[in-house]
Amino acid sequence: MVLAQFNIVSILLALLIVFGYLRTCPILTAQASGDLDSTACSLPKRHRYPVTRRQRSFFLSGVILGAILTASPLNALAAHDDVTVYLLDNVTLTLVATPLVLLGLPKAWIARVTRPFVIDRVTSFLTRPIPATIVFSGTFFLSMLTPIVQDQAESALVRSGLQVVLIAAGMTMWLTALRLLPGVRQLSMVGRIVFLFAQSLLPTAPTFILIFAQHPLYPVFIHHAHIFGLSAVGDQELAGALAKILSLFILWGTAIILILRVSSDEERGHDPEPILWSDVEREFDRIEKRTPKSD
Repeated sequence: MVLAQFNIVSILLALLIVFGYLRTCPILTAQASGDLDSTACSLPKRHRYPVTRRQRSFFLSGVILGAILTASPLNALAAHDDVTVYLLDNVTLTLVATPLVLLGLPKAWIARVTRPFVIDRVTSFLTRPIPATIVFSGTFFLSMLTPIVQDQAESALVRSGLQVVLIAAGMTMWLTALRLLPGVRQLSMVGRIVFLFAQSLLPTAPTFILIFAQHPLYPVFIHHAHIFGLSAVGDQELAGALAKILSLFILWGTAIILILRVSSDEERGHDPEPILWSDVEREFDRIEKRTPKSD
């Protein structure tokens, strides 16, 4: 039965997320879009996180794509049948769906969620270049290990857990590259571009193992039909090549967009790396929490 191939729980969760987003994040009017903070303060409490139409489009696109990857028959195909679909599913989830959702979130909401001391300390550490690279590269590498692939094929719980971990690793990388967390101690524009180029090389380096392997690495996929009628080895080679090309296209494309944006801002006399009030406020919060209170 086709309906049985859909993950109803994941679909309901996606619908709940969309409902909550639409409920609390109204569209900014053209007149108010230039002053987001004052607009937020003038709204009812449950509508304090206004967004632009572009942000809403990003968020909804990311959630819909994520639901397709995790709740549709494509998820079962990736888990049990084909290594190419499995790898492309993971790459798309981390490099496309995750950043779309993050770009759609209001910065005021991100600032509020990450404001507690413990969360701020953890996120500020993980979004440094080296920890973010280790988390992202390590997670992607682990997702390609034969025992992990075997376990996720045999258990829906392991499969769901793997997807959650991949999303979390993708969030760590994209929060670093896109500078979405408040605070002044973040990567410069040049640093972000270098960071993105590094992510295009390191995390997907294991794909070369798939491209040049002379025997099947994933027994769980051997006895299933592969796309284009390929052999198990041919399917691995295609998976490695497509995953590498897709990751290069997305990450290098993002770096090029950042370069073009800097050039455009400089031509118009705008600061390409402005310090916002939310950045200053977060630094004041950090200083206050580090300073011991006197009796």
